[in-house]
Amino acid sequence: MSKNLVIVESPTKARTLQRFLGDDFIVEASIGHINNLESGREADRSGPVVGVNQDFEPIWGLERGAATRINNLYGLANECDVIYSAADPDREGEGIAYHVANALIEKGNALFKVFDGEYSLEFSDFMKKKFIKTKLTKPKASRKPSSELYCICMGFY
Repeated sequence: MSKNLVIVESPTKARTLQRFLGDDFIVEASIGHINNLESGREADRSGPVVGVNQDFEPIWGLERGAATRINNLYGLANECDVIYSAADPDREGEGIAYHVANALIEKGNALFKVFDGEYSLEFSDFMKKKFIKTKLTKPKASRKPSSELYCICMGFY
C-alpha cells in the first residue's frame, strides 16, 4: 500500500488533518519557514538593502532549527510515493511551500497545491526547469470560485 506525505505549516493543522486522512497519509508540519533572508553581520556580504547583495540578489540562509526539520521531512518523503503541500492560501504560505519544495525536490515526483494568482505561473515555470514533465491543472471544484490549482511534477533532473 502506498503512503502519502502531506506537509502543512503548523503542528496543530497536522494533528487535525491526520485524524481526517487516516493511516494512508503521514501529515507533518514544516513549522513555518525553512529559509530566511540573511542580513547585516550574518550575511557573507552586506548590500545596500538588508538581505540582498550589491546586485540585489537575495542572500538566503536557513532558519534556526531548519536543518533538523528538513532532514525529518526528507526522511518521511523517502518513505512515501506522493508528497502533497497543503500550505495556507496566502503569500506566506506560498513562500513556505516554495522553500519546502526546494528542500525536498530531489525525491523525484511531486504534486503541489498552488493558488491561482500572480505567482502560480511563475511557480509552474520554475518547476519546469527542475522536472522532465510538469502540468498545471485545475480540477473540478465543489464551489465555483475555487482558486486551487495543482502542479504535477514528474522526473526530477
